[in-house]
Amino acid sequence: MLSKVAIFNPDKGVFSIQTEKVNENLEPTQVLLKNLSIAVNEIDVIDGKVRKLTKLGSSACAEVVKVGENVTWLHRGDRVAYFTETAAYAEYKCVDHSKLIKVPANIASNTAAAILYRGCVAHMVAVRAFIIRDGINALIDNIHTATSSVIGWMAKKRGAFVVGITSENTEISPEACDIVIRSAGDTMVKEVLKATKNIGCHVYYPGLLPIPVSNLGDTITVSGVIVDYLNTMSSIPTAIIAQKSLFYTIPSLVDYKSIRSELVLTVDAILMMLSQSSFNIEFSEYGFEKINEAFAATASNQSSQATIIKV
Repeated sequence: MLSKVAIFNPDKGVFSIQTEKVNENLEPTQVLLKNLSIAVNEIDVIDGKVRKLTKLGSSACAEVVKVGENVTWLHRGDRVAYFTETAAYAEYKCVDHSKLIKVPANIASNTAAAILYRGCVAHMVAVRAFIIRDGINALIDNIHTATSSVIGWMAKKRGAFVVGITSENTEISPEACDIVIRSAGDTMVKEVLKATKNIGCHVYYPGLLPIPVSNLGDTITVSGVIVDYLNTMSSIPTAIIAQKSLFYTIPSLVDYKSIRSELVLTVDAILMMLSQSSFNIEFSEYGFEKINEAFAATASNQSSQATIIKV
């Protein structure tokens, strides 16, 4: 069996589509999948442009083609999703069954690809790396983007007062944040302090293009936390950290969601929250041959829509 695979050239910043042979001799716990909808995420942009990886993609919704001899809970034709893999930009992929989650029949493949990964990220940063609760002020950068809006939605559901930062004119859902500050300039600090009644924010979630580091000390409370889930603030000076005894963490889904029981409970929580909310995530869909356009849309950090590759 042959599979289309997108190979990224970090120097040129573009993909080429190649054909590779799929190994159909599965290990006992492996599952051969045909990807249906692949999510293009901000972390993929970091992996390609910063880490210089050539095979990108971490999450998708897929159809089971074949299962290893020890896999009894999945069968050919089942739809599943995965979130912590590498090299997902491909037509076919082998994944260990422990990393797969069945997708409910009432959720379309493109919707599953768009929201379940982002829901896992939001759960990691708002429930595990930092525990959002009543009385917390959360500062979320790039609130217009799909991932940041899901983080805001989950933070609000858990009782936080959410301040969203964006320089775009995109309409922001009231379910994603309580107040929108459309500036990353000099007035941003004053507006954050005004919105939080001069308290500041207890936690800050940077986006793909975070606010200037120099503003952080004035917007975050003493012993506040920076949850840099995209690792876009690696050059942050220790003087900024020391200014208010700030905590700084770079959480990864690979570490936080590698235990299957944790992954299952996380997805169950996301689906339950979605069933009780009118929150919706919009997405743009591209064919596999348009992968360069799909990647560019996410890398631009301007779109409010999630980006999906339809295979």
